[in-house]
Amino acid sequence: MALRKIEASVPNSHRQLVLDALTHEGGIGHETHVGEYIVCKECENCVVVMVVCVAARAGELMNVLTNCGVGVVFGTVTSIQVASHRPNPVALVQEFRDLKMKVEAQAEGALAKDRQFARRWKRRR
Repeated sequence: MALRKIEASVPNSHRQLVLDALTHEGGIGHETHVGEYIVCKECENCVVVMVVCVAARAGELMNVLTNCGVGVVFGTVTSIQVASHRPNPVALVQEFRDLKMKVEAQAEGALAKDRQFARRWKRRR
């Protein structure tokens, strides 16, 4: 599962239109879409509205934005992959290394107990 960032660069006069479209038609801020936030950055001659969401939902939000005219009548819309939920390979290697050391220590402890048991058993015979 990957995360995507949707950026809409719009004129200052259309800022509220984009925000209303994302919150009402896009559903951002409602209980069904937890973890999606709208960030607005005011530039010199435009406003950049950014939303980070899962890749499966990015198409739906792009559709909402184009239906209200962003990227068609005014402004631009871009969708960029920003992160992936795949595990970090370096962290996995270290985790397996630690786990291997723990299991080997337990095995050596069990083997030492087995040797002590074998010595005692031989003495009894």
